[in-house]
Amino acid sequence: MKGLLFSLLLLFSSQVFADYINVTGNIKLINNWEGHNGHLIKLSDMSLTNGLCERNDHYILHKNHMFLKENFSMLLTARISGMPVTIRFSDSASNKCEDKFPRIFHIQL
Repeated sequence: MKGLLFSLLLLFSSQVFADYINVTGNIKLINNWEGHNGHLIKLSDMSLTNGLCERNDHYILHKNHMFLKENFSMLLTARISGMPVTIRFSDSASNKCEDKFPRIFHIQL
């Protein structure tokens, strides 16, 4: 019985975190292009998000993100200092893509 409960707990806990993809790397480029709904970001390795959205050559920090200024400040800090940054994407949210790019949900330094 304990084995069954442990298995169910393990299955449930893995489902809680299965909706997010974490990508860690150095920022190679920050772009602002007219016509896009936010800042375009390029990391050193973006292979983990292949197939998430139609395009994977940049990530997008949406201009209406609740923490746009704070997140952009973190991205600039990471770019200038050369620190790696971890960006979190949703694999299941209805708004996981913006302008065909993977939409940034969370940033961690």
